[in-house]
Amino acid sequence: MQGYKLHQEKLFSIINLRTMIPNNHLLIKIDKQIDFSFIYELTKNLYCNDNGRPSVDPILFFRMNVIGYLFGIESDRQLCQEVHLNIAYRWFCRLNLEDKVPDHSSLTKIRDRFGIETFQKIFEILILKWKKAGIISGKRMISDTSLVEADAAMDSLVERECSDPESRELKAYALLLLLLCVNYCI
Repeated sequence: MQGYKLHQEKLFSIINLRTMIPNNHLLIKIDKQIDFSFIYELTKNLYCNDNGRPSVDPILFFRMNVIGYLFGIESDRQLCQEVHLNIAYRWFCRLNLEDKVPDHSSLTKIRDRFGIETFQKIFEILILKWKKAGIISGKRMISDTSLVEADAAMDSLVERECSDPESRELKAYALLLLLLCVNYCI
């Protein structure tokens, strides 16, 4: 007998997003190891207390960046779309199904507002916390590289100017944080 499902959208649903994510998911493991709460204290002087509209939560910003680095999402626009669609990403970012994902332009503005100094402080605090907890020793770092033959003519190489040298440094800090986190959590 052929089944037939009549689709009728529910007006209300009660869903716990965490129950929809497998326990061995990388974001679950990372969430157990990283406490981002210190970011509020580090960034509070970058915001006005009594003027303007409420900002995007700085911890939401950093959680979204972790997702971007972990899953190879380079574009802020694509990152916002993926967080909007993916239940595991929403859960990691502490967004319910009805919560609006920040606009991609907001992520750029936040990154500019924080600057290199803030990223460096966050990086150093996390390293100290992980050392204290015994997660990392700080004695050595092992890296694996692979050589891949490229199909490019040396005459076609053109030197590019970096339009924003700080953005490269910010991404380097974020990537180092992520690598430390992922190496421990996996």
